[in-house]
Amino acid sequence: MSARKKLLMNAMWQYLNQPLFTGYPQSIWQFSLYWYYYQVEFLEKCLLISSKSENQHH
Repeated sequence: MSARKKLLMNAMWQYLNQPLFTGYPQSIWQFSLYWYYYQVEFLEKCLLISSKSENQHH
């Protein structure tokens, strides 16, 4: 399975398992909007991991 397909399947799984009817975090009903926020969060995690690994080498 390609990396892109795994990422999409993981996002779909988290979308389907998001908490319903709670105040925080709010549920996002539109998958396209959820996909956007998922990608932003994924990028932030990658950048955080990257900066941590660079700091450990110095």
